Amino acid sequence: MHISALTSLAASNSMLAGFVKRVEPVEQPDRYEPIDPYVYNYPRELPSPDAPVETIMRNLLTPQDYASFIDKYTTFETPSFPIEFFNTYRRSPQEFQNAGWQGCCNDYTEFACNWAYRHRHTPYVVSICPEGIIEPIKDGWHQFAVLRTDEDSLLIFDNKTVAQWNGTVDEYIEEKHSSSTMLPFGGCAKWKRTQDNWTARMAYQSVPNENDLAISTMPQIPEQPVRDLASEEKLSTPMLAMEQMAALRQQRDDLMRLLPKKMLTSK
Repeated sequence: MHISALTSLAASNSMLAGFVKRVEPVEQPDRYEPIDPYVYNYPRELPSPDAPVETIMRNLLTPQDYASFIDKYTTFETPSFPIEFFNTYRRSPQEFQNAGWQGCCNDYTEFACNWAYRHRHTPYVVSICPEGIIEPIKDGWHQFAVLRTDEDSLLIFDNKTVAQWNGTVDEYIEEKHSSSTMLPFGGCAKWKRTQDNWTARMAYQSVPNENDLAISTMPQIPEQPVRDLASEEKLSTPMLAMEQMAALRQQRDDLMRLLPKKMLTSK
């Protein structure tokens, strides 16, 4: 074989090996234990944006908590150049935090999917593009996260908004993003954590569109105020949600044990 052909083959094999390494599967995040509904009857604490990402994820118990956090602490920005788009595509929550909580639609999508998966839901990544796919990336191309909460309802995480939608994903796109359409391939893919690079995320996203979204039942939670710990200097370290749950459950159990004794004593 000619030396140039051998060189080309070696280069091709090297590139292939590099690609395979970049897209190797990784372990999926741990899912949190179901939260006792008893906790939802009490005001919840909004974690500081500087807290560890795991603390933030765990403390955002509900979609309302999640929406409050991203509305207060995140800033939407669009990449200026294509190379910037690829370098920042669907950054992990840790990378999103490292960037000062500044990011574009795919960063919000990745954060929402990470949060939903950890809280035992089944998130999907939805990608849309202009009709005919002829416009520049910044015009009409978009991405958001979606959960199916029952047969007729979706929970949609679209940049800094979280909304219940009674209808289909296609109907949502037609109503909210009328100049765009779902990508014909890779337009609706079940979320999976990948290596922290755009190659892996696009590779796992490039699958036939999901048409039958799995149902993830959302808890029915009474409206409660969410405290902003970041603005409360005396509470510089937020209490973990699981710790709060354990403390409340202990109070309840203590009360249940004492109640019969008091009733017997009164007789």
